[in-house]
Amino acid sequence: HIGWSYFLRNPDGHSDFDPSQQYAQAVAIDPNNPYAHAYWGHLLAWRSSVGVTDVREHFNAALRSGRDRERVRDMQLIANYNQGESGTPEFLRTVVEMKSNGEAIPEKYNHTIEGMFENACGAYGAELLRNIKANISGDDLTTIYRDIGSKAMEQNDRTACFAKLK
Repeated sequence: HIGWSYFLRNPDGHSDFDPSQQYAQAVAIDPNNPYAHAYWGHLLAWRSSVGVTDVREHFNAALRSGRDRERVRDMQLIANYNQGESGTPEFLRTVVEMKSNGEAIPEKYNHTIEGMFENACGAYGAELLRNIKANISGDDLTTIYRDIGSKAMEQNDRTACFAKLK
């Protein structure tokens, strides 16, 4: 957690200390340390210094540990959300993965998920929707949308969005 404290003090990386060194040390000591992997994945996503695959590898390693899965998933969703629209496909991919694994989707993310679908299905969301559909099947998207993402939209907008997601 030392690396996390350094990150919180200097989230923009304007420091002589790089939290990834602490995470690497923790992983060297315990390769199954879910916190080191999750916080390292968050840091990499925050810095946008690597691709989504590298970030996902850290979260997958954290999940394989079998420890504190809810906290790992929360960090994963936060990391994806913090990337803005470019993190939306990975955020929704994670939600689909969680749902298929029988994991609860924290209710605190419902509004976020609704907003992501509204943006993707909106007048200016064609590129975002293409990026999302490149990562997630239409069936999975419509399931998540039906269960979580369509609650705040008007009926006509929901119907149009369902059609776009397929």
